[in-house]
Amino acid sequence: MSNSDSNYLFSAKGQMYGYLYQIDRTLLWLSRCPEGSIISIETDDDVVVRLRNEESIETIYEQDKASVKKRYPFSDTNVNLWKSLSNWLTLIETQQINVENSKFLLATNVSSKSSCIIKTISVYNADEAIYEKAYCDLIEIATTTKRSLLKPYFAKFIESDKSVVMSLLRRVELCECPNGYDRKIFLEQIIQGLHLNDGETPHYEILKMLYGWIINTCMELWLNGTNAYFDPKTLWSKRDFLKQQFAQKPFIEKAADLIPISQIDQDNEQGSLFVKQLDLILVQDDEKLKAIQDFLRAKRAKHNYAVSANITKQHLDEYESGLKENWQQNFWRHRRLNKNEPTEVGYTIYSDTVLHKGRLAGIEPAYSYLSNGTYHELANKRFIGWHPDWEELTK
Repeated sequence: MSNSDSNYLFSAKGQMYGYLYQIDRTLLWLSRCPEGSIISIETDDDVVVRLRNEESIETIYEQDKASVKKRYPFSDTNVNLWKSLSNWLTLIETQQINVENSKFLLATNVSSKSSCIIKTISVYNADEAIYEKAYCDLIEIATTTKRSLLKPYFAKFIESDKSVVMSLLRRVELCECPNGYDRKIFLEQIIQGLHLNDGETPHYEILKMLYGWIINTCMELWLNGTNAYFDPKTLWSKRDFLKQQFAQKPFIEKAADLIPISQIDQDNEQGSLFVKQLDLILVQDDEKLKAIQDFLRAKRAKHNYAVSANITKQHLDEYESGLKENWQQNFWRHRRLNKNEPTEVGYTIYSDTVLHKGRLAGIEPAYSYLSNGTYHELANKRFIGWHPDWEELTK
């Protein structure tokens, strides 16, 4: 791949990530705002939050700038900063924004250790002298910086009435992650806001579905020429519906990283038969490690289902039988038709087999560790194997 192609793909990823960051921010606002609020995407701003009337700030105009390259988007001469200021000034001057009842938020997933003008005016105790200096510094930048890309935004700032600019600067706030952006921590804030962290609710699964709902709704509305508006009441109704749907499932899955496994347990499985079966088809070390982890997680998950859920031994037996049937069909087909070396045939049997997750009590598992681990459990019991001659080789 050429450097130009690589740069293009990286740029495309960055743009897509920037748009999806708006969805993150929208979900965060919806999880926090009081009933009666309205959150919109790509209307007067990237995200606009209209709070219910009891709040002193009625409207929040938010510019979201996320970066996969970790470049700070709101430095003193960055186009994102000047474009945001220019857009807000235009909306104020055309009376599309009532500045007295508004707040202007610059949100980013990137933090900067260096000082910049926006940081100085975003501190809690900023006084009039700080705003005055910020205005003077911005004017100096606008009159002395020679960048054609910034020229129209500089011109807008310079020609705007100082009182209008000052009224804007007093209401600008910066939202960044001081210790670096961790999306998992960010999502945890949404989970807490939606009261999904009760230890029983599959919060990540519900959050992913809410995320998809936001994206699909935006696409449908935009295709029909309609703006995308969301309100907390609808989100909470969706949340309640999804919680009820999961509550009706006979078992509740946990994400793999929520089922910790010790290094000792992993080491103890190194000599197990299912690992030896993987050695017969020359599986790489990282795949073997994943197999051991899946084996242990599946074993623990099935025990938990049997203890705390409506899963019976019959359900588990039927699940294993279904997986074994899938393996059998793959094994027979590749043993007959695949003319490669036995180790390659075995690896193809293995990789094709584990694609099928099966159905436990009529439900297809969301995570692959349950099915993968069960296949390895069957291999450990010599019910199935991967190498075409596995029965002879594992005697």
